[in-house]
Amino acid sequence: MSGEYTTIYHGTNAAFNVVELSASKEQRDFGRGFYTTSIFEQARSWALNMNLRYGGGKYVYEFSFQPSAALRVKTYDGLTPEWLNMVKENRLRGGIQHDYDIIIGPVAND
Repeated sequence: MSGEYTTIYHGTNAAFNVVELSASKEQRDFGRGFYTTSIFEQARSWALNMNLRYGGGKYVYEFSFQPSAALRVKTYDGLTPEWLNMVKENRLRGGIQHDYDIIIGPVAND
């Protein structure tokens, strides 16, 4: 996972200039972290959802990201039993229940 830049998006209800992982919410699918998508419309939907739930604005941030071979990456190619166990552990325990820098995969649609 290295080489070319890829465009990723983050949808939120809060304006920010610096990514603060301490501001992330607990008990999310892949643990506390900064969630992004390669799909602009999905990020826009996240921003609208956050705005409806908590107020604030509707912001979609765009980032250019260059992957690095030094990063520990886990990829889930679908809703597998391993993926389900990851989501379950992170939602039940909170914090981060893994050793990866990046997780690529679907998020649960409750």
